[in-house]
Amino acid sequence: MKRLTFTIAIILAIVCIAGAQKLSGTVTDENGEPLPFAAIYLPDQKGGTATNAEGYYEINLPARRFTVVFQYLGYAAQEKYVDLSQGDLTM
Repeated sequence: MKRLTFTIAIILAIVCIAGAQKLSGTVTDENGEPLPFAAIYLPDQKGGTATNAEGYYEINLPARRFTVVFQYLGYAAQEKYVDLSQGDLTM
């Protein structure tokens, strides 16, 4: 029974990873300087991520369309629409 449960868990993990697309990029200001720890929010998913110290972010999502909101203290929020149905996307 334990072997069967483990096998099913591995198969589900592979299926989930295979269906995921990657949204990634670097959040920068108007001068091209990276914005560390900026918030990336996906309202449809009710979640998101944050950029690292170099302004880079990466998030795995299902292959479909999303609204992505980029926020940083002192800046107006930017809302973008992305379509991951064709594969990974770098913004």
